[in-house]
Amino acid sequence: MRQLSCVPGTTQVLKCEGSTTDLPLRKPRDVNQTIASIASETDVNLLSTRRGGKDGLERLKRMVLGTPLPTVCDSTFSERVANVLTSIPFMVLGVNNIRNARRASKTYKLYSAALVGAGGAALAFHTPANSDPIKPALRKLDHLAIGALGIATARCANPALPLSWTLASAAMLPFHPQGVAGANLLLTERAFLQKAAGNAGFRATYQKHLIVGTVAAAAFIGEELWPDVPCLHATWHVAAAVAMNCVDSFLCK
Repeated sequence: MRQLSCVPGTTQVLKCEGSTTDLPLRKPRDVNQTIASIASETDVNLLSTRRGGKDGLERLKRMVLGTPLPTVCDSTFSERVANVLTSIPFMVLGVNNIRNARRASKTYKLYSAALVGAGGAALAFHTPANSDPIKPALRKLDHLAIGALGIATARCANPALPLSWTLASAAMLPFHPQGVAGANLLLTERAFLQKAAGNAGFRATYQKHLIVGTVAAAAFIGEELWPDVPCLHATWHVAAAVAMNCVDSFLCK
C-alpha cells in the first residue's frame, strides 16, 4: 500500500497495489462544525415532549434567563385547540372591563386593554402548528404581551408606583419579557397582600386569587419540567384568567 502525505485543504487519493480502485480520503470535519452539531442535538433532546427531569430543569433555567427553547405546548392538534380556546377568556375579560369602566381610572383602562392584547397574542401564537416558520415570532409576541400585561397590572394595583419603574420595565421588555413580567407580578401581589391585610372583605377574595394563582404558576412551571403532561398550558391559561377576575374589583377604582 502506498503512503501519501496529506496537505490541509486538499483531497488525497489512496491507491492499493493490485487494485484498480481509487479510495478518496475525505478532509477531516471542521471542529466548529462538530461542536455546532453536538449543540444542535442537545437542543433537539431538550425539545423532546417525552423528556423531563434534568432536561426540564434546563428548559426552566433558559426560560428564567430569557433564552427559552422553542415551545412544546402545541405538540398535538387537540392541545392547540385547547390552548386557542383558553386564550379567549383573557379577551372577554378585557372587553367586558372596557365596556363597564367608563368612569374607571386610566390605569385600569390600560390594564383592560393589555388583557385583550395578551389574549389576542396567545390566540395568534397557538393557532399555527409548531412546524410553522412564523411560530418563533408569534411566541416572542406572546411573551411581549404577557410582559406588557404585567407592567399594566402592577401600575393599576400600585397607583403610587414610580413612573421611572414603569419606564424601566418598558425599556427592558423587548430583551427579557419573562423577567419584566415576573418582577411586576411580585409588585402586584404585594399590593394585593397589603390590601387583604387591612380589609377583611377583600381577604376572602384574595385567598381565592392566591389559590388559583398558585395553580396557574404550578402549571406554568410544570410545563417546562414535564412537557409530556397534556394540557398544562391550557390549565395555566384558565387559572390565570380566573385569578385575574378574582381581584378585578380591587383593580377597578
